[in-house]
Amino acid sequence: MQLNRQPLYCQVANELIGLIAKGAWKPGQVIPNEIELARKLGVSTGTMRKALDKLEASHLIVRRQGRGTFILDQTGIANRQRFDLLRLDDGSSIQAISETLEEGIANASKDECRELALEQSDKVLRATRVKSHNGNPYVYEDISIAAKRFPGIDLDLGLVDYTLAELAQRYRVILGQAVEQLTLCEVTDKVANALYVKARSVVLKLHLVAYSFSGEPLMRRIGFSHLPDAKYVVKID
Repeated sequence: MQLNRQPLYCQVANELIGLIAKGAWKPGQVIPNEIELARKLGVSTGTMRKALDKLEASHLIVRRQGRGTFILDQTGIANRQRFDLLRLDDGSSIQAISETLEEGIANASKDECRELALEQSDKVLRATRVKSHNGNPYVYEDISIAAKRFPGIDLDLGLVDYTLAELAQRYRVILGQAVEQLTLCEVTDKVANALYVKARSVVLKLHLVAYSFSGEPLMRRIGFSHLPDAKYVVKID
């Protein structure tokens, strides 16, 4: 028999995550209080409280004083902006308008296979988008989403009207962490034209890979940003 060496609260958290993934609780729904949950799972209230702390830190639930604990809506504004760390100079979120220039479905490229842990026969949904603020384009981005990570996905739906958060919620995928690398680079003519900058201008390149809660890579996003009054904000705990 293989022993589970995870702390008990982590085992309880995983059990709750499984219920969320299966749709036992819907986004925005209030869940039973920690005493009731602890009784159902046969653990102490202290263990359940630590399990719920873990879920809250992972953006899966939100506690509201006097109202209860709710399943977090992954498509809500705060959750959608988890992977967008560009901010205006005053620290506020950028109110962006997104325009899709291209989209399609194709077999994964070598780079997509490597970064998204795919085979070349696996399908990816691709989209090229430009985001604008106050009428000025500030991000050009190429997005690749691993279709196999979303069981039952309709490959004909396209990505025009969908974000990663919306896809995750629709197909019951729990979003986890992301890793983003920042470098400076010269833009191609195509990107320069889209951002209204001179050819070979140096801009900020943002290379992000987003993962599911279980650690599977879901999306690669390569963005090129030019917004003089913006900054990249990272919270270090």
